[in-house]
Amino acid sequence: MAKTVGIVVLTHVTLRYLGQVHDGRPFFYINFNFQNSTFDLVCTQGNKNLIAGFKFPIFEFMNNELIIRRTVADNKNILSSPSDIMSTALEFQNLLMMYESAIKQVTTKFEILEDEFASKHKRNPIETISSRIKDPLSIAEKLQRKGFAVTMDNMVTKLYDIAGIRVTCPFISDVYHVTQMLLQQDDVELVEMKDYIKKPKKSGYRSLHVIVKVGVYFSDCRREIPVEIQIRTIAMDFWAALEHQLHYKKDYKMPDDINSELRSIADTINDTDRRMQELAKNIPGFVDYSTGYEDLKQS
Repeated sequence: MAKTVGIVVLTHVTLRYLGQVHDGRPFFYINFNFQNSTFDLVCTQGNKNLIAGFKFPIFEFMNNELIIRRTVADNKNILSSPSDIMSTALEFQNLLMMYESAIKQVTTKFEILEDEFASKHKRNPIETISSRIKDPLSIAEKLQRKGFAVTMDNMVTKLYDIAGIRVTCPFISDVYHVTQMLLQQDDVELVEMKDYIKKPKKSGYRSLHVIVKVGVYFSDCRREIPVEIQIRTIAMDFWAALEHQLHYKKDYKMPDDINSELRSIADTINDTDRRMQELAKNIPGFVDYSTGYEDLKQS
């Protein structure tokens, strides 16, 4: 039922704002795909599709209609011209390609470190590496929440987490060791660091957040592209994943004390992390890099 409501809302907004007619047929049409919860935005001209496979998530909650309305209002000048719409869509796809390229570059750096430790050392400080590109609706929502219009320029200059990478590590010390090894590389520029391990969020969330810029070479230019990297222990990731599951859906009621219970569990997991690190100090050659984490900010 939630998806049905979302489709009705989305169709209403689409017809109102994007339902232009070009050569006797709609300039836009939407193809819903329930198997992967996305829809395709297709621009048409005559009998020819100019842009296809431009996928967005199906919006499930009513408040997303407001996000769409505000986004449309910010781009009325573009929506009045079919050629401007196509140009902007292509520009957006090109930007996402650049962010994907930055993710590949940083991910490769971590993979090289993994290979080196597998070859030369007795253990690996990296457990998993994953990545994602922020979806269009999330980009629009975050810009609006920060008080910015939803424009291509603001997307590039105001947001630093469109490209995201998550690295999990066995021990707390490994989090800082991996961060140190990344920041020591000449082509990685530190933009911002937030240490939610030393100073957890009120919710109990713990992780080390690092925003870096990396130079990516394309056929005709070099671009400095920001990437947000979340580095945390396996235990921290376990808590964050389950906390997200508990808070993600809004169509059922959770206990009133859920937040305090989650904070308590986070503290228990942190205590477990600390105890495991004490045991890890018995590993030959183990170094506690977490004690010098302030030096990372100067690297």
